[in-house]
Amino acid sequence: MENKAEVTFVTGLATWGFLNGVINVSFTTAQFLPEVDDDGTTKVVTADIISANLRFDLNVAQLLRDALDKIIEEQTKPKVTN
Repeated sequence: MENKAEVTFVTGLATWGFLNGVINVSFTTAQFLPEVDDDGTTKVVTADIISANLRFDLNVAQLLRDALDKIIEEQTKPKVTN
């Protein structure tokens, strides 16, 4: 199987819902933009943009939840020190 799907790093969850057996989730990504103040000073501001829209059924939602639960549990365990 050839993988041609793009990888998008997401930083937030914009909206989610369920309609006609389909779960809909929209993710955001923080975009860094230059902005010039009235005095001519340039600063960096962030703007959240919708970067990915996922649609899936309840079965995939359960698989995703289970996988995320496992990852979160493993990554938040206190480190064992001797």
